[in-house]
Amino acid sequence: MGKISKFLILSILLFPILAFSQQKIEIYGKLITPTTFTQITLSNYLNPGAFTINAPIINADSFYISIEQNTPEEIYKLYFNNRNNFLALVLRPGEKVHLLINPQQLGYMPNIEGSPNSKTIYEVERILANIQKQIDSVQRLYNSAVDQETKDRVGREYMTLNNAKNVYLNNVIRSNPGSLVNLFFIERLNIDNGFADTYKLVDSALMKNYPNHPGVLNFHNKTQALLKTSIGSKAPNIKLPTPNGDSLDLYSVKGELILVDFWASWCGPCRKENPYVVNAYQTYHPKGFEIFAVSLDKDKQSWINAINTDKLTWYHVSDLKYWNSEAAKLYGVSVVPYNFLLDKNHIIIAKNLRGENLKDFLDQYFNKK
Repeated sequence: MGKISKFLILSILLFPILAFSQQKIEIYGKLITPTTFTQITLSNYLNPGAFTINAPIINADSFYISIEQNTPEEIYKLYFNNRNNFLALVLRPGEKVHLLINPQQLGYMPNIEGSPNSKTIYEVERILANIQKQIDSVQRLYNSAVDQETKDRVGREYMTLNNAKNVYLNNVIRSNPGSLVNLFFIERLNIDNGFADTYKLVDSALMKNYPNHPGVLNFHNKTQALLKTSIGSKAPNIKLPTPNGDSLDLYSVKGELILVDFWASWCGPCRKENPYVVNAYQTYHPKGFEIFAVSLDKDKQSWINAINTDKLTWYHVSDLKYWNSEAAKLYGVSVVPYNFLLDKNHIIIAKNLRGENLKDFLDQYFNKK
């Protein structure tokens, strides 16, 4: 890993944060194969509502886009009709960018000239992809191993490679913490796996450089919530209405272990997860296992019906604000189902225990006592 592109780590996105007057950026695109699409779309990656530009495809194989930008850098998405298949561009004022791309695989190792920051993204992605190939190969070896000695050896190799990937990405991010490009990469690092300081560093640097940028403000809020709910932290208190209209707060719930479970009646994966949670509750509630369920519903009757249908006989609260749930914001929850396991002092000891993993954790915990 020591040989893996020290140049990239040292040179990624190095530029002074200067006051930029509004300058034109030009994008010249060439498709390596003709396409039936008639237009291509450019939007702001971190602030999709800021603007959207549609440009016509000329002769089925080329396009031109011109935009004005008055910030040091911005990240954009370039796509046809599928927002999930996109090319990420990191553009600076005054750049003239030439692209040679595959219309079927926009984000797969494009040829980029005139935008060093955009090019670097895909150099980093190439290195990460190469490490991931090794990880996948080792995973296959592990799955096919028949003896424990081989499994242990291959398992150690897997952990070494996975750690190397995280260390490389962490070094790339920390080499220039004030770059917006970090928002493209940083969530691949689990804050609970020793990367809290990197999140803090990037958050501080970006807030200094871009204090009013919507994408930065969103990352700042999420980071603050993640830091508050990292493993080892005391879980923030939640006080919300119950189905019968009374208020219930988390800190009033007493138990040996307490699961704060974010879910919703409209969430298919949540409903599929509920039987596992019911089984865990029935098994360990007599030993002191409690559940404090926070619903991201917006219709009260749908919420109550789901509780009754799935036989969820534990504590329930919701402000019925859907994704604007105050508790979800407080905990940095952006997907459901998601849960936090607390000890009797409301200290977070585990996160997102799903399926049999929840029961396995509870088995180990209660069987030790």
